[in-house]
Order: sequence, then structure tokens, then C-alpha cells
Amino acid sequence: MKLLHNIVTSVLLLVVLTGAMKNSLLLMYYQVDTTAFINTFCVNKDRPQLHCDGKCKLSQLLKEKERKEANETLVSLQAEYLLFQPTEKITLQIPTLQVADQPAPVAVYSNLYQFQFLSRTDRPPQTIA
Repeated sequence: MKLLHNIVTSVLLLVVLTGAMKNSLLLMYYQVDTTAFINTFCVNKDRPQLHCDGKCKLSQLLKEKERKEANETLVSLQAEYLLFQPTEKITLQIPTLQVADQPAPVAVYSNLYQFQFLSRTDRPPQTIA
């Protein structure tokens, strides 16, 4: 069970990291093996006179990344943050004490205290010499 948990965690981590580093991985792939990158991604293979060499795909990826970042920046700038909301005027009614003309009730003293004496006394421990 622990092995399955570790495998699933590793696969999910790999998927997340690959998605986050897609542009970096493609740029690294272009730097390491340019001919394979050109064969895989180049759109202008049939027009070698352009000397594109896969740079068209790299520029497309960079433009896409810049567009996403600009969109995210625009969204964050357009976000409306509500820092203070004025409240309506609240009126509280404070209760008042009314003095009654009736005399205070007479308190009845009740002594419910009881004490039970011990039937035997405990002596403190003594040292054995």
C-alpha cells in the first residue's frame, strides 16, 4: 500500500512539474539536440530557405508565455479589492433600570454547613532507627 502511494505521488509530481516547466524543457531540448527538435516541432521543414531551424516554435512558445503573463497581470490589475465597506448608521437602545417602589424581599439565612469528624486519627510516618 505504501509502495502504491509513493508511485502515485511520484507520477503526479512529475506531471505537475512537467506542466510547469514545459517551456524550459523545450528550450533545453532545442539546445541539446537541435536537429531532433527541428524534425519534431518545425513547421517550415518544406521551406529550408527561411533558415528557421526551429526558432519559429521557440518564438511561438515565448509569445504564448508573454501573452499569458500579460493576461494574468491585466486580470490582477483589474481585480477590485474591497478593503473598506461603510456600514449603515446603527442605533442601539440602551436598557435603563427602573427603580421600583416596592421594598426589597427579606433574605432568609440558611446554614447548610455540616462537618464530619474523623473517627480515627492518622499519625505521621516515623523513622526507623
